[in-house]
Amino acid sequence: MSERNWRGIAGRVALELFCFAAIAAVFLYFYVFRVAQPRAAVMPHFIVLSAFWVGLAAVRLVVARLGKSSRLASASLLALALLVLCAYYATVATGLLSWGRVTSWQLIWTYSRQAIQLMDALGISPALAFGAAAAAIGGLIALFWLVQPRIDGIAMLSRRLSPRMVGALLICGLAYVAIRTTTFLDVSYATEGEPLSLTLFPEQAARSLQAHTTDGARALDRIEDEERRNYQPTPGAKKRNVFVFLADALRPDHMGVYGYARDTTPRIAALMQTTRTQKLDRVTAACAESTCGVLASLLSKYTHQFSNRPFTLADVLKRNGYRTQMLLGGDHTNFYGVREAYGALDDYFDGSMAKGYYMNDDRLVVDRVSRLPAWDGQPTMIWFHLMSSHALSRRNEANQRWLPSESYAKPIGRTGPPTAATTNYYDNGVLQMDATFTELIGLLRDKGYLGDAVVILAADHADLIGEHNEFMHAKSVYENVLRIPFLMFSFGYEPERPLAPIRQASQVDIAPTILAELGIAPPPTWVGMALQDPRPRRYIHFQQGAQVGLYDLGDALRITKFWRDVKTERDYTFDVTGDDSESVDLTARIPPATQAAWMVELAPAVGSVMRRSDDR
Repeated sequence: MSERNWRGIAGRVALELFCFAAIAAVFLYFYVFRVAQPRAAVMPHFIVLSAFWVGLAAVRLVVARLGKSSRLASASLLALALLVLCAYYATVATGLLSWGRVTSWQLIWTYSRQAIQLMDALGISPALAFGAAAAAIGGLIALFWLVQPRIDGIAMLSRRLSPRMVGALLICGLAYVAIRTTTFLDVSYATEGEPLSLTLFPEQAARSLQAHTTDGARALDRIEDEERRNYQPTPGAKKRNVFVFLADALRPDHMGVYGYARDTTPRIAALMQTTRTQKLDRVTAACAESTCGVLASLLSKYTHQFSNRPFTLADVLKRNGYRTQMLLGGDHTNFYGVREAYGALDDYFDGSMAKGYYMNDDRLVVDRVSRLPAWDGQPTMIWFHLMSSHALSRRNEANQRWLPSESYAKPIGRTGPPTAATTNYYDNGVLQMDATFTELIGLLRDKGYLGDAVVILAADHADLIGEHNEFMHAKSVYENVLRIPFLMFSFGYEPERPLAPIRQASQVDIAPTILAELGIAPPPTWVGMALQDPRPRRYIHFQQGAQVGLYDLGDALRITKFWRDVKTERDYTFDVTGDDSESVDLTARIPPATQAAWMVELAPAVGSVMRRSDDR
């Protein structure tokens, strides 16, 4: 074969390699510069991509010698490989834009099995979606079939080499893939942020908890272990039942009982009329995502204080003779290791375990509670997680009061101001939460659990529905995504100590407040305080990824909110008593001594982010 022909083949192979690399480069630009993932991930990812391409090329060397079917087979392989690559990048981008983490294989598998229900929740026609996917696959295969004879350098090479040479290339290619696969499995690219490693092995990146980790927590583990060994039950405690309801992405300013113009919580309002209820107006989440929001409530710790072996509210109650259960809407089992963080329980159930239900449909929780036996007299704690107010929940027809209604979870990464349709969609979800919560209360009452019980209704975080031109959560620390409700219902008893007036409370106060209602001593390692008898405190912490901040309660006339973006080293300061919309940044007016004091207070949280950023 002439030198010109060899150059033509080499040029076609090089062009194909360039196309694969260009697609990866576009994704990596987004990965590093748009969502601030580690630069150290770039080279490992190109190495992983090289193994993918070499493996594909090796298979195509063989396929090209199949005779009449080789052209269609080669075109199909190339088209499907590109589609898989692009689909994977889109899936990773979805996770990073929606909840701040590379999408794990467990989540991909879980949601792929419920693709139809997910599309239904998003208002997407499954027939249209599958039809579009089939058309894209078929169209790309047809296009590649048309141009394959002119562009497929691998096929040209295979046809021009002897069988012995093709065999030798095949062996070399497979050996390269085997070496790279072994390296991929043995060397933790996840610690460098390589996306495929984080998809397949998220646990390799320390203890992965959505956008946070428990990296560097061995000292905290030892402290928790010691507390677990030393903790003694409280004699004479009031063994009333405990029920905690965290509603996912629930905003108090969209609840009728908090003064919202729409009557989104009529059933809760009616319950408050017949049951001793206490409401706090200013409570903030420890973060803007579910994992650390739930754990901060359960552990009474801020995000940077999480350990791998926490001594939880459930652990404390179990020591005091309680049966402990978690009944959760949504998939907590496959969501970045959060199930393990909940610790040992007498009963655990979440959406991944429900048969015949979409995992984010709260009907599965109602069904599970309807199957509970009547209360047998043993003090019981049940922790609930409700998905109705989350953007991915299934909205039932009976709760579609405000129309038109459009899910703001689509398109992924949506930006822009609120619209009537997206606000209606959120408010319908709050109305559905109202119906679900009160239905569960009715079931518990009918089964005898509420004769003497404390019930908490709060949230793991709130949600953005167009404020600051953003939607959903897990990507900012604005008030709209941190402010959560807190209602405490007393069934069958009158509280000895009501909740004290307080300027601002935190999610970390939930567990100590419950124990105070029972007369049970909290572990000294908890950082929250019982709201029946609050201690003076200067700061309340929050964190979302690299955005680390605090509320300063030192000024009697205002609450100052300060945070630093550790990645960009930019600071933000707002007076949230008079500027809830956070429109006026006061950072330039803050005395240097005050800002220095804030940074000293935030040093442990900033340090936890910087430890994870050292290789970036």
